[in-house]
Amino acid sequence: MQGNIVVYKAMGPFNLELLEAFAQVEPGIIEKFQRGVGPWVEVIIFEKSCLAMAECIDVFSAYLKDMKAKELYPRASAMVIGRDVEGSAFMTKIYQQCYREAGFEFRLFDNRDDAIDWVKTYLPAP
Repeated sequence: MQGNIVVYKAMGPFNLELLEAFAQVEPGIIEKFQRGVGPWVEVIIFEKSCLAMAECIDVFSAYLKDMKAKELYPRASAMVIGRDVEGSAFMTKIYQQCYREAGFEFRLFDNRDDAIDWVKTYLPAP
């Protein structure tokens, strides 16, 4: 965490068991975090692989929609997926669709600094 910016490092490939475990833990953490800091944003940085098994995509999409309905979501989400990350050629469109369908402010980047600069625009001025 960097103030109101949460930075995740993600290293795939991802499977259903990992996603289900994450979905059980993350909502409670976000609820406490949101109460403590107020508005927040996130940057997800993929390393090595951004691949997810096919059955994960529907579950991930449903998870995002559920978090939005519970108002446990960031003001903006950015993903950093470099060209050297396995699966980047086709997974970026899949992730974009998941976030768009859930109604998130979302954007893809190929470097961390640009992603951080973009999400900061969604935070209140200091």
